[in-house]
Amino acid sequence: MSLQFTFGTAGIRAQVGERDDQLNLRTVRAIAIAIVEHLATLAPDARERGLCLGFDGRADSRSFAHQVEQQARARGFLVRAFQEAVPTPVLAFATRRNDAIGGVMITASHNPAQDNGIKLYLAGGRQVAAPHDREIAARIAAGSQEEARGHGPLVALPVDDLEAYLDAVVALVPSRPELPLPRLAYSATCGVGTATTRALLARLAAHDVEEVAEQAQPRADFGGLASPNPEDPLALAQLLALCERTEAQVGFAHDPDADRLAVLARDQDGALRALSGDEVGALLGSFLLEQQPHAARSLLVSTYVSGGLLERIARAHGAHFLRTPTGFKWIAQRGHELAERDSLQLLFGYEEAIGYAFFSMAHDKDGIAALYVLCELLRRLHAQGLSLTDRLAKLAREHGLFVSRQLTVAAAGEAGKSQIAAIMQRLRALPPADIAGAGAVLDDFERAPAPLPLLVFRTPEDSRICVRPSGTEPKLKLYLHVREEVGDGEPVAAARLRAERRLSDLAARLHTQVLAPTQSSSGP
Repeated sequence: MSLQFTFGTAGIRAQVGERDDQLNLRTVRAIAIAIVEHLATLAPDARERGLCLGFDGRADSRSFAHQVEQQARARGFLVRAFQEAVPTPVLAFATRRNDAIGGVMITASHNPAQDNGIKLYLAGGRQVAAPHDREIAARIAAGSQEEARGHGPLVALPVDDLEAYLDAVVALVPSRPELPLPRLAYSATCGVGTATTRALLARLAAHDVEEVAEQAQPRADFGGLASPNPEDPLALAQLLALCERTEAQVGFAHDPDADRLAVLARDQDGALRALSGDEVGALLGSFLLEQQPHAARSLLVSTYVSGGLLERIARAHGAHFLRTPTGFKWIAQRGHELAERDSLQLLFGYEEAIGYAFFSMAHDKDGIAALYVLCELLRRLHAQGLSLTDRLAKLAREHGLFVSRQLTVAAAGEAGKSQIAAIMQRLRALPPADIAGAGAVLDDFERAPAPLPLLVFRTPEDSRICVRPSGTEPKLKLYLHVREEVGDGEPVAAARLRAERRLSDLAARLHTQVLAPTQSSSGP
């Protein structure tokens, strides 16, 4: 049996089923063997350091985790395993805390209900990356010939690990429990975030919190949601309704494994809206920088396709800022490399897809830690009669208003990939000013020393268009970012209207000059 499974931006994910390209007990067994045999090569004491193991609330996650446990123990590995479903960030933290050689989390995060996945962390709670991901994929394809009859020990990960995780969360920024929080609302989106979030809120003395009861416990069908992704307005509908009924000022939603966080906040006119990942990233990063006595030695990281506000904020604080390819395995790996090289403190990373990483915790995104830091920011703002959107307005006045939009181009049939390649070629051939406006320049990452399928058009005032093809489908994603100055005394809403008009003009120009041969649509 030759299986073809590779690690994407967040591990192996596939539909559950009986085929060789789907996840089932047979294919999970083969993947588990390849993982533990590779981990055994990483250190002489790999088996003694062992493997941490967790699973989410999907119907088959517990049985898949049991299969990983069996194969690891059969090869002499100590396995530290959570006995009940846990958030992915808790497993990543446990991997680091216990100095395990690796950690395995059975999860497909916010994928549809028919999917599952295997997420692998190496020592320190870092997602697997090159060359380890390629070597494990090769082992999966080759299949193992080794007979294994060992009896590695099994240790249940204790409550102490959860308490230690919460200790680390509340150490991220100083808590101000004497300052009250506004009324909050929360949804776990039918995932595993509820118990840990309740424990965190108890530590915060946050008593005025409403929950979406129908989404509080893990459900294999995600309550009928086609996409349990809190970037999707349909996934936030019940939280939005709860906020309106209870007059909550802020709503939080985790995705099903609680490693991402969506935020609903009230605008200056009292209307609720979902904050973008770029806005939340700027709120978190700016607040963390304000707590640093030596901000100039701090490093913040984001992706090439994310917005520009946090970069401006970091530069204003004298801090360092780095952009990487999409995915937290790249954010963590390249951030760690630069921090080590230049003796910097790797402080914070985020990507526009509502993921936020706090590197003193682990080297991956963490929706629970993000909720805590935002609550502490909320305390300080609420004491001054201010809101999250007031804070964003202040940042816009100081650094410019950044507004973004995404377009997705889907090409059909066997010729889809060549259609996408043709669009990329047209983008390269046109003068950058025709695409992004006067003074624009093109950064072509496919021609860089380490090729990356990405084009970035930049303008002098920090507006950008980023274009990248999907790694798995004949699709093209375009990320449009514009920056508008907010005039003295001008309402931020007026600058936002100008930015939205510019985004519409950019989208129309792209469609006319480049995308017309295919069908384009707005994407989340």
